Amino acid sequence: MKTMQMGKGVEIRTPWLGINEAAAYCSMSREKFLRVSEKFDVSHGGGVGNDRCYHVQALDRLLRQSGYYPPETMIVTEETELC
Repeated sequence: MKTMQMGKGVEIRTPWLGINEAAAYCSMSREKFLRVSEKFDVSHGGGVGNDRCYHVQALDRLLRQSGYYPPETMIVTEETELC
């Protein structure tokens, strides 16, 4: 879950992560994440290129499907919260 400070004490929590954040969540380099996410056809929101964003549930599915479980990555249980 990503937390963004919007100023004046307003905080937004979202399960959507940008490419670099998604790669870090999966403990992969950006390049490896893009290759693996394409191979496993991970769904994403947003546009193309750097505008893509990934839901943590899709990333958890990727980690299960690919068999890639980095030790420091915690698998999130199913959540219904959407942005």
